[in-house]
Amino acid sequence: MNITPIIFTGTLPAELQHLVRRVDSDAIDYRGRNMDVNLLERYLANGDHRTAAYQARQMIEFQRQFRQMQNHGLPLIIRSLIDQVHSNSVEYPGRGIDLCLLNKYEEGGDFGTLAYLANLMIKRQANLRARVTS
Repeated sequence: MNITPIIFTGTLPAELQHLVRRVDSDAIDYRGRNMDVNLLERYLANGDHRTAAYQARQMIEFQRQFRQMQNHGLPLIIRSLIDQVHSNSVEYPGRGIDLCLLNKYEEGGDFGTLAYLANLMIKRQANLRARVTS
């Protein structure tokens, strides 16, 4: 596993230094990490400390979620949402793409986006089911 460290040679505010160190110390290889590192480095190089801090926090949370999924599987609430998507299945244009995205987010440990998309799918399916039965 080759994890790209964050490279920045300038001086940073203490809180941002802490966040950047934490991103590296908690590093776990996930799909898109290299792109996230590149974005963070660009924000740092451009002096955009606010966006860099946001990006670092996002990476820390994503790494935490991904590690949790590796160690314990999906959180129960996420598993419940995925089960609802499948058990209340109603076909609609783009559902196949939505299912592929659900799988991608699950594999990548992106629980926030997965939950958001699953909730949208559940609502869309409920709306279509209500239209069919009325």
